[in-house]
Amino acid sequence: MQTLLRNPNVRVQTATAEALSRIASPDSIPALQTALLDSQAAIPVRRAALTALNNIGTDESIQIILEAVEKDEPILGLHACRELGGKDREKALPWLSKRLKEIEGQYREWRRIRDSERPDFSEEQGKQWAEQLKAAEPQRFLAFPIAQAIARIDPNGKGFALLSHDLADVRAGAWTGLSQTSDLNLLKKLHAERQASRESLFRHAAYRAIDLVLIRLSGGLDLQDRTDLEAFYGQVKDEEGVGERVEWTLNQL
Repeated sequence: MQTLLRNPNVRVQTATAEALSRIASPDSIPALQTALLDSQAAIPVRRAALTALNNIGTDESIQIILEAVEKDEPILGLHACRELGGKDREKALPWLSKRLKEIEGQYREWRRIRDSERPDFSEEQGKQWAEQLKAAEPQRFLAFPIAQAIARIDPNGKGFALLSHDLADVRAGAWTGLSQTSDLNLLKKLHAERQASRESLFRHAAYRAIDLVLIRLSGGLDLQDRTDLEAFYGQVKDEEGVGERVEWTLNQL
């Protein structure tokens, strides 16, 4: 199959890369690396190669992804953010964290320009201000998937901390990523920290994470986890919101 990645037909290349994303072993890494790094290859081929390397999941394949993204981020960046979240992807955390810091800086600059507008601007000054504001527009579309990936990789550390972030898209990405762990211990931590906090943004984000975790848990639990969730319900059943939410999940189960 690896030779088909060099087929001149784009559909054949794409189908091959997509097939390898499901069955590839580390033996396919060199061929997939060549496809990923080929800037002349069709975007669907490169994205499928990235997915295949991510699914292989070795340190080598993840490093290849990160190096490729650094060189060609406008094409591969968003797809990489969506793919790299999950267990055993700690190698991607420094790049994801760096990109999030860059986006935070973009927002600060955009806000600085936005707040520099004055009522006494001439028509020309107003036009220049609008052009500067548009040029400084932050990469909003990356905030959610980056935060989601970070939360999936490190739910109890960096991911949890993002629930207090000042950007709404980052908080939403964090609570979505945390929910994908479907972890009862994380559920308990979210509830305890929410109870202890008076920060409205964090409390809202933590509840959204709790809600999504419980939705996932309602799909099925083994006997031990079901017993643990029932014990947790005994602690929160009198609490408005969380208690009712846990009761709903138990009823679904």
